[in-house]
Amino acid sequence: DPLWSRGLVDVYKRQIVVGVSHDIKGTVPIAFVIPVAGRHIDESDIKEHYFARAPAYSHPRQIIEVSEFPFGGTHKVDRRKLQTAAEKSYGAHAKQ
Repeated sequence: DPLWSRGLVDVYKRQIVVGVSHDIKGTVPIAFVIPVAGRHIDESDIKEHYFARAPAYSHPRQIIEVSEFPFGGTHKVDRRKLQTAAEKSYGAHAKQ
């Protein structure tokens, strides 16, 4: 994603965004990010990066740092597992 690559290359290796149901907005983006070895993701830095460069609807509502993505039997990222994890995490995050 070119938005993430500008200015954040030294912080993360890869990211995947999935949509999660939202009562008012319909769907909101949740980002899963694998950081560069030895680095940790600062959620506020990434959100600030998006606020400066992208429309409001595309800002991730939550950034989830992971060490790897789940893979399915076809050796592709299992987006359903990420979707389920995002729904659980965002539900807990939204209630805080």
